[in-house]
Amino acid sequence: MRKWLRNWIGGAEELPQAHMLFVDGENSPPPPDLMMDAVLSHAGCELDLALAWSKWYPTSVLLGRLREAGIECIQADQGSNNADIMLSLRAQREVNERANRGQGGIAYVAFGADKGFSHVLREIKTTKGWKSVYVTSNENPPSILVNSASEVLYIPKSGKPRPTPKKAAAPPIRQPQQIAESSQLSDKEVDGFEDLITKLIRDGADNGPKLGQMIIAYQQENEWPDTGKEAFNEKFGFPPNQPYRVSIQQHLSSRVKVSGKAPAYKFELKGAESTELKGAAFPLVYGFNNSSGLSLPREPSDTALVITQLPSAISSGLVRLIEIIVYIKEATGLPSSRIKKVISDSLRDYFSMNPDERLTSPTHPNQTQLFGCLKKTIMEKTRTNKPEDITIIKEYFSRVEEILTAQSLASEQRLSTPDD
Repeated sequence: MRKWLRNWIGGAEELPQAHMLFVDGENSPPPPDLMMDAVLSHAGCELDLALAWSKWYPTSVLLGRLREAGIECIQADQGSNNADIMLSLRAQREVNERANRGQGGIAYVAFGADKGFSHVLREIKTTKGWKSVYVTSNENPPSILVNSASEVLYIPKSGKPRPTPKKAAAPPIRQPQQIAESSQLSDKEVDGFEDLITKLIRDGADNGPKLGQMIIAYQQENEWPDTGKEAFNEKFGFPPNQPYRVSIQQHLSSRVKVSGKAPAYKFELKGAESTELKGAAFPLVYGFNNSSGLSLPREPSDTALVITQLPSAISSGLVRLIEIIVYIKEATGLPSSRIKKVISDSLRDYFSMNPDERLTSPTHPNQTQLFGCLKKTIMEKTRTNKPEDITIIKEYFSRVEEILTAQSLASEQRLSTPDD
């Protein structure tokens, strides 16, 4: 009655659609990075909620990757199928609460092939104004799941496009609309985007994390009011959460080659552009950033990249040096020989390193503290007395600090900006 009255007097406004992702971490969910790319592209907007359930343990690789993808991980109660039950109850509750307010939307449920989810998929699909999307990497999903969902969003584990399973519902209409919108940019927007991206790649932004860092540094240098991916996408007319990689593949595929896998996608200029003069490489100092032996990466940007990843590696519960190295290597795409010294020297003041290289008595230092420890340790160890080498080393650390400062300011801006 109240809802009818509000509509009759014209006081009610139609609520925007809600988009929520629910992941069963115990049932072979799709690769988190590919899953988030596909879901965000399908939704065409930010997610209102992204949750995953499992009986997590601190060193779980899946736990780390889900967190990196921006998904909140909830500890499931002990007992069989509790993750499934908790997911189903929460998903149904969130949908019902919104439906009762007159809000519609899409609930994405990600898992392998557990037929027990057919109930929640069907219940959401039959809720007025709602769709349920079964998100999976299973090439032959059970027909009961396909028929229970409004549609199926298939995520190939390799990241290479494959046909949607035959039994799946017709592709959603939102995705082609999204592609059409992002392709209808003005010539000025396209030219500006192409010029900036090719310049950054030419200057060394040859993988995903580096490109993100260098975009933030560019935004800081040019006094953008906001920094980060959303500000970048707004500037050039892309959807707010569209990954840089997708924008490059849509508008620069003839000039930039994209390879590798998340989070360290590789970017390389094609054809004649690949032979153009790149930004000058940072000078080498023997025993400091030369390519032989155990030394720092040649480029300051690579050292900064490692330091930015260290806090998340520590907070995820990793305790062995080799585990941290593997984590950082996967996150950055840098070789182990280049990152080991950065990691061990950055952590020297914050951990007691025993003979088996297990870190004990951990604290949780931030980027500034890690950088300070690295710089102090290196300067104490350096053996060069050449003034020119000392100048290069100081300049190296100065550049690392500039990158870290730009990133910290960007993070503070994101935290201080209220959600719409």
